[in-house]
Amino acid sequence: MKRVQEVKNDISVEVEFMTLLERDREKREEGREEGKAEAIKVLILKQYSKGLSVEYIAEINEIDVEFVRAVVKNNVPKINN
Repeated sequence: MKRVQEVKNDISVEVEFMTLLERDREKREEGREEGKAEAIKVLILKQYSKGLSVEYIAEINEIDVEFVRAVVKNNVPKINN
C-alpha cells in the first residue's frame, strides 16, 4: 500500500503513464484509419468486379479517380499480357 502511494505521488510515473496513454490512443486511431482505407479498397474492387468503370466508382464514392485507378491497378490481376 505504501509503495502504491509512492508511485501515485511520483510525477515522473504520471508523465510516463500519460505518454503511454497518448501513444495507445494514437495507435488506435491509426488502426481505425487503416481499417477505413482497407474497407474503401474492398468497396472499389467489388464495384469494379461488377463492371463499374473507374470514373463512375470515383464519382459515386466521392473519391479521387487517380486513387481508384491505383487501387484497381495494384489489385486486379493482369489478363492476357
